[in-house]
Amino acid sequence: MVQPLSMLDLELMHNFSTSTAYTLNSDSLMCTLFRTSIPKLCLRHPFLMRTLLAVSALHVAHYTPSRRRLLVDYAVQQHQAASKTATVMLSEMTDDTCIAMYIFSVLTYVFAMASPSSHDTDDILLVTDDFGTEWVHLLRGSRAIVDISEKTLKRSEFSPMFEAGHRRFRLRLVDQTPHQPLSDLLSFLEGTIKSKSHLDTYSFVIEELRKTFSVIGQVMPGQLNNTDTSIWLFQITDEYLALLKAKDNAALTILAYFCVLLKQMERYWWISGRSEHILGSIYRLIDNQHRLLLRWPMEEIGWMPPQD
Repeated sequence: MVQPLSMLDLELMHNFSTSTAYTLNSDSLMCTLFRTSIPKLCLRHPFLMRTLLAVSALHVAHYTPSRRRLLVDYAVQQHQAASKTATVMLSEMTDDTCIAMYIFSVLTYVFAMASPSSHDTDDILLVTDDFGTEWVHLLRGSRAIVDISEKTLKRSEFSPMFEAGHRRFRLRLVDQTPHQPLSDLLSFLEGTIKSKSHLDTYSFVIEELRKTFSVIGQVMPGQLNNTDTSIWLFQITDEYLALLKAKDNAALTILAYFCVLLKQMERYWWISGRSEHILGSIYRLIDNQHRLLLRWPMEEIGWMPPQD
């Protein structure tokens, strides 16, 4: 018996190749990989195909309000199914699956930023138990994938994507100029935090954030891309994630400074409005003392707290 075609699946595959692929990176070579090589890879890995379709569904939903609920529900279901498979595959990596897992982590970053469920909650970066921590761990798992499978990735047709990430990472190391707002934030924490382990965590995360901010002065206006922000998410430590999960005031305040970077990337549909949402959530969660430290991010983003 001939199985019926899923017209929605076909529509979303077509949309990804002809439209979504061009919205995921500012580099034309990367867009070509998203448009051609990645859909081809998805044909060998159903879990990756589900992830691609989930991202495409959110893209269509963003511009088609009348279909939003249907497409968002579809996207969440597809990504949840993909994540279950990916979680198992992380512990059973092979040369064949490592590339698929790396692409999964890239698409998952887009999905997480674009997902309306992440805009309708105060679960910062979705690291609390109310939603689940799966995507955060899977995204950060790409670091382990790169460490374990670097040679395989470099030999694959996706090596340009891998090398582009390396170039952006090296760019973060060129300029050692202090970033005054981050320096002021660190000085405040050094004077108030009594736990050495916590202070070490904050210092490391702030320094990694400074490196990302340094890229802004080295690229043309508007050329900061999603690789630059995702690198910071890859670099943050498990200790910092635990502090975010605990709604720690200092950890949340640092994240507010990261929102300034997201604001500069709002040409991407999947990041549009994200900086204001995260900053607003942080403002509601932290105490009055730490709210004073949000002045710089608020001014850079152009966000003000609602008036009582």
